[in-house]
Amino acid sequence: MTRTIAVVNHKGGSTKTTSAVNLAQALVEAGYTVRVVDLDPQCNATTWLGATPEAVDNDVLSVLMLVASIEDATTITASGIHLVPATKELDSVGPYFLKKPGAHGVLRKALAGAPDVDFNLLDCPGDFDHLTISALVACTEVLAAVMTGAMELEALMRIENYITEQVELLNPTARLNHILCGRVELGQVIDQQVLAALRETYPDQTMHTIIPKSVRVSESYSAEEPVVRWAPSSSAARAYRDAAQELVERDPR
Repeated sequence: MTRTIAVVNHKGGSTKTTSAVNLAQALVEAGYTVRVVDLDPQCNATTWLGATPEAVDNDVLSVLMLVASIEDATTITASGIHLVPATKELDSVGPYFLKKPGAHGVLRKALAGAPDVDFNLLDCPGDFDHLTISALVACTEVLAAVMTGAMELEALMRIENYITEQVELLNPTARLNHILCGRVELGQVIDQQVLAALRETYPDQTMHTIIPKSVRVSESYSAEEPVVRWAPSSSAARAYRDAAQELVERDPR
């Protein structure tokens, strides 16, 4: 059975896209088939994986508007990831959801009818909106990508409240399953304190693997390659491989 994981945070710059892209690449390297669905109007996952949003015939908006199937909107990247690219026009999709009953279930139905993969990773926007609801309705698991900043505990509580208030009726099984900490500097006291607080408050959800801060990650975005592929021996690449393996072992089913 395909595991569909919504990668979420309610704010930008939280390592959300970084985690989705590099977990996907590490899983592919481990022999799994992975589909990344880019739901963010900023199109960062699409660009990071070497695709040009304007150059594709169909994208995730085509799927949401029932113009194309997941299969028609999928492109295979050079590194073997199945990508459903985003478009900046996703920014204007809100009124469609408001006018069309059942629109939040379209992505779930589309994925259910798509060719099987081992993992769907849904890269959500950096806010709580209709696209995030669509991902949470479609998912079997939720992964929160966070940094070790002072506000992360509050952010996670907001994510849990959002799932309960906005998604529970549409997807009763949706819950916060995994917390992955990125851009961690263990030499910093605040990072140590926040990490300890996360593990105390969310002992089952907080992953053992942490992703260290690394300049190689930002360099890999410029190179349009996941860091796992672009700088395979870097500390960040090694950590994402470990995180991918841990994610496999953490299968909540």
